[in-house]
Amino acid sequence: MSYTEPAQKFIHSVVTAKRAGDISKGIDQGLNALVNELNVDRAMVWQVCGDRLSVTNEASLSGSKLNQSKFDSQESTHIVLSFLSRSPGGKPVVAWSLERNCGEIGWKPYLERFSEMSSHLVGEFRCDIFSGFFALQSAEAREWAAEDKKTVEGIAEFLSVLFVMNHEMQKAQSAAKGNA
Repeated sequence: MSYTEPAQKFIHSVVTAKRAGDISKGIDQGLNALVNELNVDRAMVWQVCGDRLSVTNEASLSGSKLNQSKFDSQESTHIVLSFLSRSPGGKPVVAWSLERNCGEIGWKPYLERFSEMSSHLVGEFRCDIFSGFFALQSAEAREWAAEDKKTVEGIAEFLSVLFVMNHEMQKAQSAAKGNA
């Protein structure tokens, strides 16, 4: 996959921060740059944490934070099933847009939570299993450009791989400590 310039900048921020030992800081820096470059109101990383979807990283034009917002397990299940029904069998990540008044029942909790936002562009994290999603939000109604969609797809693909690698590394480190 070739990455858009905003996706390349995001990836560079994360890789640079990972070398310094702080992936989360790199993701936050990358999200802040995306919010400004793409002129969106908010960018968020949602990850599966236990049986819930939680915001793990975010940036907003206003600087406000959702303070680790999360959905309960039932709401999370609805959202995850909405993703899985769009790309059964683990097809490649495709970014898709949601509007405030979309009728998809699985997205009802998300759209109600962010009722002040008119347009959303989302891409899932999935290697073998669904692990979360990346979202851009705009308060103004917006037609997302093909470049915006390609940016979300590239970032979602990159973060999918990064999170799997990070998880596997943590498992290996735990196993090594257990054997020591």
